[in-house]
This record gives sequence, C-alpha cells and structure tokens, in this order.
Amino acid sequence: MFDNFVLRQRLNSILLIDDDPNCNFLHRRVIRKSDCSDGIVVQEAGEDALRYLTEHTDDAPELILLDLNMPGMSGWEFIEEFRKLPAPVQERVKIMVLTSSLNPDDQERAAQTEDIDGMYDKLLTRDTLMHIFQNHFPERL
Repeated sequence: MFDNFVLRQRLNSILLIDDDPNCNFLHRRVIRKSDCSDGIVVQEAGEDALRYLTEHTDDAPELILLDLNMPGMSGWEFIEEFRKLPAPVQERVKIMVLTSSLNPDDQERAAQTEDIDGMYDKLLTRDTLMHIFQNHFPERL
C-alpha cells in the first residue's frame, strides 16, 4: 500500500523487545528496508531492555516495539518498570505493542495504559510501520 515510504527525518533508533529471534530478524529487515531509523537495537528480555534504557538516557530510542508475551518479564511488567525510568527517557520514547494476542482483555488494557501509544498485530509490516509514523511521528513525513 505504501510504496513511497520516505521520511524527512529518520528516528535515531528503534528498540525491539521480543524473545523470538525470528520475529526480531524479520522486524529488523522491515525497518532497514524502510530506512526509517539510524539504528536498531534488539533486546530479547524486558530486564535487558530496561538496563539498556538506563545506560542510554541521553540517546534513548524514540520508538520501542514491545512484545507482551515473553518469559521472565512480560511486556506488561516492562511497562511498570519503564515508568520508573528518568522522565526524559519516558518523554522521548513512544511504545508500540506488537502482539499475536487475540485476547480482547489485552487490547482493552493496552488502550487504557497511558504509556502504550499503539497496539499492532505481529508481524511488523511496511504498512504497519507507515501507519505508526503517520499517527505518532507525522512531523517526520
């Protein structure tokens, strides 16, 4: 649908938080082909992602693509801990949930969770990425 996905300004980086290496591979590929970010960081656990964000407060990613269902720390638990990060990190980052969950409770909870800016079906596609930019980064288009 969106053949000409051209940005005026790319994001500094996108953080993928997903325990599935195959999803991370595919999502990285879509992001690279879309040329929408200067960097892609992958963390396969919520705890590792929080540590990364704590260590990169000055250059935190502008977009997080978060899986909800992960072993150890779930995406929901990640959100709870994310709220404890310094305000500049929280203000800079937009969090989009990428999930295969069909549970309407997850959809309702995500809609009511202030820190979640959007919820999209896995797997990430170019159209989904364009939709994210249109709705959450329109100044970049």
